[in-house]
Amino acid sequence: MKKIMSLLVIMLALVSCNKQEVFESSNTIVIYINGKSLTRTALDKDPKNVENNVNTLTVGVFASDGTVKTIRYFSSVGKSVSMNVLNLSSTDKVICAINTLSGMFADVKNVQDFNNKELELGSIISKDGVNLSADNLAMYGESGITKSGEGYVANVDAYHLNSKITLNSLKTDIPNNGTFTPREIFLMNVPSKIKVSYDNPYTNYPYYCGALNTSIPNEVQKQYVGYGNINNPINQLFYYTSPNNSDKYTKIVICGMFDADGNGPIQQKMTYYPIVVDKTILSNKNYVLNVLIKGSGVDNPTQDLNYSNLTVNLNVKDFEDISKNISLE
Repeated sequence: MKKIMSLLVIMLALVSCNKQEVFESSNTIVIYINGKSLTRTALDKDPKNVENNVNTLTVGVFASDGTVKTIRYFSSVGKSVSMNVLNLSSTDKVICAINTLSGMFADVKNVQDFNNKELELGSIISKDGVNLSADNLAMYGESGITKSGEGYVANVDAYHLNSKITLNSLKTDIPNNGTFTPREIFLMNVPSKIKVSYDNPYTNYPYYCGALNTSIPNEVQKQYVGYGNINNPINQLFYYTSPNNSDKYTKIVICGMFDADGNGPIQQKMTYYPIVVDKTILSNKNYVLNVLIKGSGVDNPTQDLNYSNLTVNLNVKDFEDISKNISLE
């Protein structure tokens, strides 16, 4: 008996983390791919124009019981790509993984298998294991499908799996002419892996630390979650990190030379300000920090900070929205 192929069309819209927001898809496809990456030395540039690049795409179609119908990898995503799927139904489900490796989902049997796949943080945010890259961030989206003419359509909202932390400003207001000169700023307690799941991306793997000059026990140092020696004024340093819901909170550590009266290098001492970014770090959120130092910090980044010597204003924002319409056949 002749089998009839149903056409699946997926429109992929990159939107913010808030799933309650609805964005209408456009017939025009706008794809920002400019090949630029941002290293740790480019302290004053925030690569929002490439954070939403769709370079590769894996599409999984699953039956209502969660079993896989088909999974297809697209190495190049243009104005439209499409895929034929046998026996499509309006009860099926579509899952998209963006900027992941070919063959990563080859052994997937069901939705749970797909969501349990893990990405190493460095593979998402760094090309060389040292510098930060922003143009190949992993994203995830899922949707049901609906009948549309002779085929089907699914509107998929895609979200970044990683998180972002921005040190928007660092200022001092130390009494008695005190001074603080930053030397290094880094993240610590960064989970090393992320699950391919927007609702449950958390892992309990060893943690990364971005310290270059400070040794922290039981943490692996990775330069792409920190800035090396800082010799410039602080102007929007940003970091990419993993979601974290453990009680080992992700921190941004500001270290440098503190001088209580500003009288010179004899009185200076190395001081750390380990700041808990948030007790739960969510996917696709940008944690924007404005820090005001008003007193001495602590002698070790693993110590608890007396927050009376520090004011931190935290704003949590979604990644910038860029809509892309992609049809899959």
